[in-house]
Amino acid sequence: MEEFTGVNFLKRMENGTLAFIGDSLSRQQFQSLVCMITGGEDRPDVLDVGREYGLVKVHGAKLPDGWAYRFSSTQTTTNFTYEDTILRVQEVQDKKEE
Repeated sequence: MEEFTGVNFLKRMENGTLAFIGDSLSRQQFQSLVCMITGGEDRPDVLDVGREYGLVKVHGAKLPDGWAYRFSSTQTTTNFTYEDTILRVQEVQDKKEE
């Protein structure tokens, strides 16, 4: 397996979107990926596109519902959306009991 580089990742993901949906674990994965791509440096080609995804900080909230960034060099977008419940559990009736 070749060494990870942000440039190669962005080329492979060109015009694509990678979404992380979930709780703090997903947020940490999102943050780690963005850090690995950027090398932890501010870059002028990284655009905050959270509004396009409805990710805004509502009045009184400590954090927004998530973040989205686009790397303009390849039009690659990565985002994180906070969801504490990804699915709903629904009771299924056992057909044997009918």
